[in-house]
Amino acid sequence: MTNDAPGKIHRSGSANWSISSDVLDYAKSLIPPNGRTLETGSGHSTIFFAQQGYRHTAITPSQDEVDRIKAYCASNGIDMGRVDFMVEPSETAMPRFEDAIDFFLIDGGHGFPVPQIDWYYGSKRLKVGGVIGIDDIHTWTGKILVDFLKRDPSWTQLETIDLKTAFFRLNKPFVYQEWDEQPFVRRKSKQIIFGRKVRRFGRRLVRGQWGGLVRSFLRSRK
Repeated sequence: MTNDAPGKIHRSGSANWSISSDVLDYAKSLIPPNGRTLETGSGHSTIFFAQQGYRHTAITPSQDEVDRIKAYCASNGIDMGRVDFMVEPSETAMPRFEDAIDFFLIDGGHGFPVPQIDWYYGSKRLKVGGVIGIDDIHTWTGKILVDFLKRDPSWTQLETIDLKTAFFRLNKPFVYQEWDEQPFVRRKSKQIIFGRKVRRFGRRLVRGQWGGLVRSFLRSRK
């Protein structure tokens, strides 16, 4: 980043949602020279990727953010020749993105299920050994994605910075799995199923439905 800080880029120049320099420095340590990078969202991170000379794509629905980033880079001599933008919501842009990538920063929309959609399509394009960074993991949508990846053997957790941004490395080609093949979903689902059985047992006990209790007991022993 240059000495002339970019300032407020978001919400028509009224907000600054910049990612920390520690996060960007750590990301740089994971990305190969001339790496192919992708992010959902845009801002100071986009400028950083441009400065490093990565072949980079930023996906954002805000043309105003794009204009501010380009103006800042132009006035500070930062080459944007290897950066492009998809100016639309990530849920419509991500399915069309086809390049193989070394690094993917998820930092766009945080409302459910946008981070999950970003992760799904981005993971399909991530090279084996490539890394994703998930920002704002203090939000529920970010946290549940991190909790899922921590228990998935296809991913290795690398680092979490400032309790806000988590990094994971992909260990093998990404493939879709059904719920009973996903350790986190399977465990959570078993908890829900068990709770439902307990509630059903309690209702039958209160109502004196002894036949149903016996059948439930016999099924549970199979």
